[in-house]
Amino acid sequence: MLVRVLSERLMALEEKVNQNSQNSSKPPSTDGFGKGVKAKGKGKKAPREQSGKTAPREARKLYPAEDCRAVHEVIPPACDACGASLSGHDSHPHRHVPGI
Repeated sequence: MLVRVLSERLMALEEKVNQNSQNSSKPPSTDGFGKGVKAKGKGKKAPREQSGKTAPREARKLYPAEDCRAVHEVIPPACDACGASLSGHDSHPHRHVPGI
């Protein structure tokens, strides 16, 4: 009789010890350290698609023309965007080669 009572009590205590927030109404904060439940894997995330937008870049600062060894005028024959023929002179050139 005593063995049966002690055996039942032991089973009840073992059940109580093995309870955690996943199999009882206990909050996760009572799980304690090292007794945590394995996190369920959500699987591999799908790679993010490119939005097509490019990140803004800072323009390189230009050297004054006086500090350059040579200044080269580069005039394209046609517009890269629409292919229209380019002619004329740009009163504000914005590219030159710095002297090294």
